[in-house]
Amino acid sequence: MANTREIKNRIESVQQTRKITNAMYLIASTKLRKARNDLANTRPYFDALRGEIKRDRKSTRLNSS
Repeated sequence: MANTREIKNRIESVQQTRKITNAMYLIASTKLRKARNDLANTRPYFDALRGEIKRDRKSTRLNSS
């Protein structure tokens, strides 16, 4: 049977682990938010590039026929 000191140490350990886990969650959510923001900022360039590639492929097909 565990004595009172061991139980208190275990409770403190679990609380510290919970704090660390919460901090890791906050960091991960911040990184995810930044990545989503970066993706949203590059979307117009990606769409424009894709449109140019489609236009170029269509032009190449017409010229090779």
